Amino acid sequence: MSGFEQPIYPKVGPGGHRFESFSPKLNRRVVFFDRWNVDQWVLLEADREVTRFCERPCRLQPKISQRLVDFWVKTHTGAYGLLIQTAQEPPSDADKTKDAPIEEIRTVAITDLTACGQRIQNWRLILPYLIANRTLITQEWTDPVMDLLHKPQTLGSVEHHFRGRDTVLIRAALFKLLHQGHLVSEDLDKRPLDALTHFESGHGQT
Repeated sequence: MSGFEQPIYPKVGPGGHRFESFSPKLNRRVVFFDRWNVDQWVLLEADREVTRFCERPCRLQPKISQRLVDFWVKTHTGAYGLLIQTAQEPPSDADKTKDAPIEEIRTVAITDLTACGQRIQNWRLILPYLIANRTLITQEWTDPVMDLLHKPQTLGSVEHHFRGRDTVLIRAALFKLLHQGHLVSEDLDKRPLDALTHFESGHGQT
């Protein structure tokens, strides 16, 4: 199967949650119905190995179950489905996934998402820059930032170097390079995003 492009939209009763945003990686609107799917979406946007994804791509067992696969994910090396295991659900097993339209199904526990809390929190701050400025950040902005990052820099040092230029757009340019995998930052997994957050070239890293 080449992939999934169209999400399934389930019926949501009165009082149901609904979260809408825009995916820079997909260049389209995304809609989620619980916070755990929102957190997983943020992690997919942050993952430089993920090239595409689709939320709620298909049912886990189309003939007998309404349970939706939470994400189909395509990376540089393959593709797989993600199933977020909530506390209300029994553990997944091979029998439940053997008839799935996606050959490989990976289970994500809530504890896995919780463990990525700092990364999720930081990317929740980064994504609005990418979304709001997606039509403004051209190579005119990204090339000078990339040139500067031939050696590691902090966010504060980047902003200081380009003082006199729009700080929001400089940040957006840096974050776009990060989102595209040209830059990396181990700090984003460990501490809150601030002026001391380090960034470096991601070329040659896996």
